[in-house]
Amino acid sequence: MNLKKVGALLLAGAMAVSVVGCGGSGDEKKEDKKGKTEGIGKVGDELIKDVKLSVYVPQGKNENFIKKAAELYNESTGANIELEITNITPGSATTQQLSPKLVSGEQLPDIIFIQDMSVAGLLEQFPDGFASATDYGFYEEYGDQFLDAKVDTLNQVSGGEAVGFPMDWGSVVAYYQIEAFEKAGIKYEDIKSWDELIEAGKVIKEKTGMNLMTLNETGEVELLLVLMEQQGVSLLDEEGNINLATPEAKKGMEIIQRLIDEDLITFYAGDNQEAMYQEVALFMTGGWYASNMEANFPDAKGKWCVSKVVPFSEEDPGYNPISGGSSWYIGGNAKNGAAAAQFLTYAMTDEKALEAAIELSVVSSNKNAYQSEAANKEFEFYNNQKLNLIFNEANEASKGTNLFSTIGDARAYAAAATYDAWNSGDSDKALEKAAEDFAAKHNVKVNK
Repeated sequence: MNLKKVGALLLAGAMAVSVVGCGGSGDEKKEDKKGKTEGIGKVGDELIKDVKLSVYVPQGKNENFIKKAAELYNESTGANIELEITNITPGSATTQQLSPKLVSGEQLPDIIFIQDMSVAGLLEQFPDGFASATDYGFYEEYGDQFLDAKVDTLNQVSGGEAVGFPMDWGSVVAYYQIEAFEKAGIKYEDIKSWDELIEAGKVIKEKTGMNLMTLNETGEVELLLVLMEQQGVSLLDEEGNINLATPEAKKGMEIIQRLIDEDLITFYAGDNQEAMYQEVALFMTGGWYASNMEANFPDAKGKWCVSKVVPFSEEDPGYNPISGGSSWYIGGNAKNGAAAAQFLTYAMTDEKALEAAIELSVVSSNKNAYQSEAANKEFEFYNNQKLNLIFNEANEASKGTNLFSTIGDARAYAAAATYDAWNSGDSDKALEKAAEDFAAKHNVKVNK
């Protein structure tokens, strides 16, 4: 849909609500899982023009985006909304701040920014705590604009149909030092598998003395998950069972152990990860980190390029892994829920708002964002690469993931398993033991 039509759409007739779910078994069960929607109406209800919206959002680019979106919204629709911003700490700190309000029934903010990995526990514990974007009609009208992987993940997090309004998507990309690869006579983009990457790492070390990658000395979870997700397996399955003892997890650990055995790894302590990134030839993390490195290491200008993660293997390239993602939520008892839903609909779909998101380094989950002029911007810090188009290529190759309230604990068990594997020399046994311990603690199954 032409995004300039949003104002007209909001004044149009009400749209029917989608009732297609993922795994719901009966209307009563689905209604329990979807969240509280009364008070926000439907897509197409009459536009609310004068209101002050309370917003919980971390300081930084997401705050800058929501403020810019409000300016554009007022200009486009003739509304006069104001934002009352409260800065919050992202991650688990957000859920810790919201939980007491949900328990006590205290009025929630109109708009809340929550990371996808953090919201699962809140939605499980408080199914009526947030208004449902699906019940509002957002996904029926606009769902095809967004990455399937993002929508699938939000459906799973919500236990059926997505409650949140989708913001960004954290596809993993590779950041590599140009000079290291050039001295080795290797083009990163020509590497077709992890086997080839390990061989490239050997040449890089011979020619430059630089290690290929860095790992956490207390147990490596990020790279293990990258390797599992490339094979299409999340740490948890669709029912919350643990995948840590699967063939895919064991194959991932084999690759990590090969990197160590070939002496291609620099180990870092928990507080100097970013500094260690600068000392190795390659690291992998979310596209969102691109702006962080430019801000934190300005002297690195021109040293780095960005690309998709190497294929898992030449025969089966696999999926592009993800690291992060976030969405906007409306409090179930919010004072101005209807106005918040109308505004978020605009902010997530309007072409000017999407362009503003790209300009502010948001890795949008809306596919239309990458059709904008801003998506073609060249980044001088990264040798004039068009990073947004690279991020979109990674986005399109990604797959949804499964996030439950236990995901943080599952990650901790995965990290402990890798540490135990390094000390014992038996990675299969370490993975199986961690999986069994996690399963016993949370009363789930171990997938093998």
